[in-house]
Amino acid sequence: MKSLRLFSTLLITQGNSSYHVTMNQLEKASATSQPIYVGAETLSSTDVKIMYPEWFSANAALRRYDVFLSYRWSKFDSAFVQILFDRLTLYTVDSKAKRCIDTFLDEKRLRKGRNFQEEFANALINTRIVTPLVSQNSLMRLTRAAFVANIEDNMLIEWILSLECMCHTGTSLTNLRAICPVIMGQFNNGAISSLLDDKVFLSEISTEKPSESLAVARRLLELNNMPIDETRLSSYTVKSIVESLLHMNFVVVDNSMEYAKIYVLISEKIKQCLESHIEEELKAALQGATSAATANSGGGGGVGGLVPAATVFSQMPTLSLIEMSEKISKDLGLSASASASASASASASLPILSWLWSTKR
Repeated sequence: MKSLRLFSTLLITQGNSSYHVTMNQLEKASATSQPIYVGAETLSSTDVKIMYPEWFSANAALRRYDVFLSYRWSKFDSAFVQILFDRLTLYTVDSKAKRCIDTFLDEKRLRKGRNFQEEFANALINTRIVTPLVSQNSLMRLTRAAFVANIEDNMLIEWILSLECMCHTGTSLTNLRAICPVIMGQFNNGAISSLLDDKVFLSEISTEKPSESLAVARRLLELNNMPIDETRLSSYTVKSIVESLLHMNFVVVDNSMEYAKIYVLISEKIKQCLESHIEEELKAALQGATSAATANSGGGGGVGGLVPAATVFSQMPTLSLIEMSEKISKDLGLSASASASASASASASLPILSWLWSTKR
């Protein structure tokens, strides 16, 4: 029995016949232990889990994510991010480990019986890239005519948390490294208009302070041990939050783009951005590890450079210490003798680095 993954449908072949099985059918079989009938064969829930484990790994809750998809629940936006989520699962990052991009989509990752806001806040703070879908549809409830300040807005809360986390990027407080918005107007007759060209609509965005959303964001930041800058937090208005994202214009969709290729463009840009940040983190971690290893082998005993590297090493479990030192020599242009010295130092520091390895998920 051969299979090919096609977004949310599995194509299963039996001899000369082919059958489509949806992701929902697989999830139902796994959750309820009900079998799936495919042609002449019967797949039990155990068979499904063994044969297609990658389908379920994309839906499990994780400690850390590469990409967080933020969007307004609605017919078009929900369908758009679902396809984008499926598309991202087809990509791999990390040339060594070749692992899939771990993407957070609330409908896929959030666990039943848990606090919805606390769960997405924790996921966002522990994500490398947040991708807000800033569409005309998502902003309709943020216009002067529709916005209500004393009603919390989960999408707006996610955007506030993203902006706050970016103020602490590069620290141990958050894993967030970039906000990469996808900006689009309305979908009509197979084409998407440009949101940035609709000046009249953008001028209608509310200038009020989103008081209830700010209160929730403050609580979630405190819950995750994030420092609160009251002056900055109190300065947010709906308009300033939206404009901050619009100025980032990571991907601006307009009617000049072929609709079917938009997902490919967005996914590839996210992958490039992600790989760039992973490489930067790895290089910084390797430099810190080498300095600490050299100090330790010389009796200095310093380990200060190791702690910030924990999140990087947790994503790079397949690299040996010798390979790390060899990569240092390549990245930093060290001589062969310096590389050999770094390798020896790295080997000597195994007890110090063992703590880092224990942090991998």
